[in-house]
Amino acid sequence: MSSVGLIVFFLLVAWISWVSEKSLYFLFVLAMILVSAFLLVALFFLVIYPTMRYEVRGDVLRLVCGPFNWSIPYSEIREITKANLKYHPSSTGWKLPGYAIGKVYYKDRGDVRMCATSMRKKVTLIKKTDGSLYGVTPRDEREFVDSLRNKM
Repeated sequence: MSSVGLIVFFLLVAWISWVSEKSLYFLFVLAMILVSAFLLVALFFLVIYPTMRYEVRGDVLRLVCGPFNWSIPYSEIREITKANLKYHPSSTGWKLPGYAIGKVYYKDRGDVRMCATSMRKKVTLIKKTDGSLYGVTPRDEREFVDSLRNKM
């Protein structure tokens, strides 16, 4: 959130400098915006990406993805399917090329809590008894689904 706030601050300063026609200052602020964007992406790869994992534990499936952590009791899993999702451009969540993290809205499924290395294609969906959906992309999908079904 601080990186987003920093980018918004620099955009505001860039607008003010553009209005006041101080072009050198405008270029400096624009450079700072680009540096902030780079730092945001670097933060993702240094902090969040290494933590992404799916833990098949004693009585719960645990999805860990940076600040997003969900525990799903096996008794609450109703369905496991594989799908290609239809992305909605106004959806929320962290979406970087090849990644979807957090609550993301899809045209065909509604809100899906994503902890995945794919935003749309070949996503394993876990549906709970309350109707909520979780999207994951395990490396070995067959082994992951088999271990989940054994626990259920």
